[in-house]
Amino acid sequence: YQITKETLEKEGILVETISISKGIAKGMIKITANVDKTVDEINPDDYDILVFIGGSGSLNDLDNEKIHNIVRKFYSTKNKIAAICLSPVILAHSGILEGKKATVWEGAKDELIKNKVIYTGKSVEVDSNIITADGPESAKDFAKKIIEII
Repeated sequence: YQITKETLEKEGILVETISISKGIAKGMIKITANVDKTVDEINPDDYDILVFIGGSGSLNDLDNEKIHNIVRKFYSTKNKIAAICLSPVILAHSGILEGKKATVWEGAKDELIKNKVIYTGKSVEVDSNIITADGPESAKDFAKKIIEII
């Protein structure tokens, strides 16, 4: 979260933290963030890109229909979507990665394959308007790719 957010902000990009509920979001390595808006409050027309940050918390949202709906809304408007670490699995479960090239944390690659995604194993992968990355060690390159396509 932190590396991607800071890299984007250094380029003058406004970053909003979105979650299922308001309050404080807590990451797996004790990083916290204030939630700016809930998923119910966002409109794809107001954003250049929807970015999912991974970590073990992603496992809670793999089959969350609210999350899948917003992913599909962004995708249907040809908006850009990015996901890193475990969170590309959320995109796969939403159906938008079927037949597309993507990468994910190596321990979750079978989940992509099961959902008819072309797993590449690259650290960062781009297929049309979707960026995926494999984990924290690729966070800076992930952020740079986001900057490049927006």
